[in-house]
Amino acid sequence: MRETTAAAVASFVALTACAPMRTLVGAYPFDRKNPKVYVAESKDRKVKSVVVDQEPIYFFREDGTKIQIRWQLQTSGYRFDATKGIDNIKALYGPSDQLHSCQVDARSKDEAFVCTYENTAPGRSKYTINVVATDGSGNPKPLDPTVGND
Repeated sequence: MRETTAAAVASFVALTACAPMRTLVGAYPFDRKNPKVYVAESKDRKVKSVVVDQEPIYFFREDGTKIQIRWQLQTSGYRFDATKGIDNIKALYGPSDQLHSCQVDARSKDEAFVCTYENTAPGRSKYTINVVATDGSGNPKPLDPTVGND
């Protein structure tokens, strides 16, 4: 009986240990169309930096064209810069017009920024994420991540 119980417990442990792996097989652990943006701060709040949950944001052309990417700010006390939340877009290679029409998502109170990604040709573009502090404590350093496809 003890051997049966031990085998059952060992099987249960082995199967539950594999469960988290299933989320990485066939599904992304993040949403490429809805990247999350955070502000990381030092303990004394003097050094602040913008970070994003994925770098690069990567699509395949089979994902379709004119993809709406919506960056969502997750850290309270900050908002996207209303005029240049996502700006300074430059092609690293490929066509220069793949990422465009960036603007504040009107439903978000400056906590989300939306751009269109054409996804029609291979390439990669660099862009800048600009966030401002709403309490006057100083703005974080901008981030220059990339978006691209195959």
